[in-house]
Amino acid sequence: MLYVGRVPLPAIIFGSLFLLLLLAAVAIVVNAVRRSRKGQDAVAQRGWTTLPDAADVVAGWDGWPFLRALEPGTARDVVVGHHQGVEFACLRWTQREYSGSEASREDHERYNIVALRTEQTYPHLSVVRGGNRIDPTDQHPGVTAFETGDDRFDRRWQTLGDAEFGRDLLVPEVRAAMDERDHAWVFQPGWVARVVPWSFYAGEDRMLEEIDHLVAPLRLVPNDVWRRHGGAPRFLGSLGHGAGPG
Repeated sequence: MLYVGRVPLPAIIFGSLFLLLLLAAVAIVVNAVRRSRKGQDAVAQRGWTTLPDAADVVAGWDGWPFLRALEPGTARDVVVGHHQGVEFACLRWTQREYSGSEASREDHERYNIVALRTEQTYPHLSVVRGGNRIDPTDQHPGVTAFETGDDRFDRRWQTLGDAEFGRDLLVPEVRAAMDERDHAWVFQPGWVARVVPWSFYAGEDRMLEEIDHLVAPLRLVPNDVWRRHGGAPRFLGSLGHGAGPG
């Protein structure tokens, strides 16, 4: 065995690697704290409000991902306020659910949710990427699965809720935009939400980016479709773009 002085060389190598890993972990924690403080400062400067953990901001919400929960989940890092005159909510959601195809294994899954307030209450609609499919036996009354008639889209996405509303909104241009950028919607009572199936740092910059992802396909919904379902949400104009074609 090789020695450096009286210390075996493998021990030196192991110690050096451990020190590097420790320094990397410290750097990650310091960076996370710095970003968190920066995000808190941005929230305060914009006049937004941070609510306490477990705030009941999703009362009455259904569909994905709530149908996967084995018990009521918890909201954390909740920020509410107005962005360009539009009321929004941003939060991390944690719930206990079965892990993948293992019916006996449970995990605490985390999601990030951004939502924009609507003046209308649209029918419920969840449009979810296929990897996050909900078992049909888990569906609540009124949250049934349907297909759009586009075989390629239906293989990649799961659509739950009001079939007429969903098929009307999911015109070819909207389906193409959702496929291209991995957009997803969940229409809740008085809100339209985007749910990201992992937990990321929900700083101001990422939150506003997710709001843009939420809104982009909705701008492609024809105006006559919105008129049939109570009118376009005002945020389509407030966030810098008109309602839609037609």
